[in-house]
Amino acid sequence: AVLLAAIMTLAMTVTAFATTDTDDKQVKVIGVENETGVTVTAYQIIKYNEAGYYEPVIADTITKDTNGNLTPTAADVQKLAKRIDELIPSKSLVKQTDGTYVSDTTDNLSAGTWMIIITGSKNYLYNPAIVSVQQGTDGLEYGELNLNTDSWGSDVYAKKSQPTIKKEAI
Repeated sequence: AVLLAAIMTLAMTVTAFATTDTDDKQVKVIGVENETGVTVTAYQIIKYNEAGYYEPVIADTITKDTNGNLTPTAADVQKLAKRIDELIPSKSLVKQTDGTYVSDTTDNLSAGTWMIIITGSKNYLYNPAIVSVQQGTDGLEYGELNLNTDSWGSDVYAKKSQPTIKKEAI
């Protein structure tokens, strides 16, 4: 319950979405525009350690609530997005024929929290998305909160914006 509360808190602080396909145990990102050169990469920011606890991949980068639970904020995610070179190894998601990006089932995401970064777009800027993979009693469970419906589901999308250029004559 504590982990679910932490995940829900995290999901509400980040304005991006990712989706999961729990039948195939894959993370699936929807809403990425079809452009050449776009890459979708997952970087682990919270890991499940051998003692059975979750801990930040980089020490002191994830906010803790009053009970000591890891509750990443949007500010934490924005700071970590600038430190992706320290979050190696990363996992590349593979583009599918339908335009979605999925994690590789042979080298899937391990338990913890993953930051999804979309780069290489010439037309859009993408917010980092957060996907949680928890260690359940029956194995790994993938999920993300759909902020539109306030429920767990499979139809969740990456949030993007189109940058504008404003010119002024002086």
